[in-house]
Amino acid sequence: MSVINKMLKDLDERQQPHGIESMAAPQLAFKPKSSSKRTLLLTSIVSLAIGGFAMFFGLSLMHPQTTNAETARAKTAKMETARAKIAETETAETKAVNATVAETETVKAEITEAETVKVETVKAETVKAETVKAETAKAETVKAETVKAEIVKAEIVKAEIAEAEIVKAEIAEAETAKSKKAETEVAKAKTAKTEAVNVTVAETEKPVPAQLNIAPASRSRQLHSSGNMAVREVKLSPEQLAQKQMLLATDAQQQGLHSDALTYYEAALMYNPALHQARRQVAALYYGQNKLAKAAKILEQGQLLFPQEYEFSLLLARVQQAGGQSELALKSLAMIPDSSDLALKKWHQQSDLAQKQKDFPTAEQSFRQLAKHEPNQGRWWMGLAYALDAQQKYTEAKSAYNQALSQGNLSVQAKVYVDNRLLQLGAY
Repeated sequence: MSVINKMLKDLDERQQPHGIESMAAPQLAFKPKSSSKRTLLLTSIVSLAIGGFAMFFGLSLMHPQTTNAETARAKTAKMETARAKIAETETAETKAVNATVAETETVKAEITEAETVKVETVKAETVKAETVKAETAKAETVKAETVKAEIVKAEIVKAEIAEAEIVKAEIAEAETAKSKKAETEVAKAKTAKTEAVNVTVAETEKPVPAQLNIAPASRSRQLHSSGNMAVREVKLSPEQLAQKQMLLATDAQQQGLHSDALTYYEAALMYNPALHQARRQVAALYYGQNKLAKAAKILEQGQLLFPQEYEFSLLLARVQQAGGQSELALKSLAMIPDSSDLALKKWHQQSDLAQKQKDFPTAEQSFRQLAKHEPNQGRWWMGLAYALDAQQKYTEAKSAYNQALSQGNLSVQAKVYVDNRLLQLGAY
């Protein structure tokens, strides 16, 4: 309304005469007519209509401006709100993206950690599997070596049993021969003694020529003296005394009096240290009483006194082996030359000892000699193959294993082992 009032006021001011006109009016000094009032009224009405129209038009012009300003302000506010929302949305999205990125990084880290743990676990499992595999292979190798050693040992034990039977037969034969010899010597001694007595008696009973001039009493004394036996003391040599002790020892041993027999045999050795049979018997009796040190000592004395008697070295090696002195036993056996009659027995014992001591070069030498002298015995070829195998001489070992199989006298267990070993060595 204030705007309308202002426009009407402006219109009134426009209708008022300027100062010049107001100054000229008094000069005219005429009285207006009645027609000018109508004109004025009409003019007023027209002016009012024009003013109203102008006012309406002005208001129309002003309202769009006001509306546009408000719209602009509303738009600006809306844009600010939108920007704020966009900024808020962007912030939220940024936060969400950051959270997502952080979560992704966390998940990625967890996945990486899980993968690392998985790799470490797989690696640990692999190492564990390899360790178990290695231990299993080692156990299998040890088991195979043990089985192999047991098989070879069994074969050697069989050989030793066979050898023991041979030795036993030889000892029985020697004992029989010794008994016969002792009986023969006793018979000879009795015969010699009887002959000596007969000669003495014959000489004593030989008639003495009688003299005619002898008195009867004197003749009686002569006849009485002629009926007595003449006894002479005979001194025996050390060898004869030793033989006498040997006879006593033999009788005592046959009666089961081993302590008495040992005493007599030792006495025989004192008289004659060259009685090798007495020395062997003393060593055997001490061995039977489990007095291994004394048995070894008596055999060592024989070794020193008679180095060419290799049987003492062989027996000493057996005593030392029984006492757990395997290295000394091998040294004693080494004193027996391969050209000796006892070489075969030496190789039997030496192969067993060397194998137990893991002295595979010596075992190879012994088994090679045994296989050479008894080529039909598969156990010697198998022992040779085992010694070569242990020295990683695989080509020679395969040949020896095949030789052992070809003899056809291995045990079933030994055949299975040889077949498996040849398969492992790539012989098949």
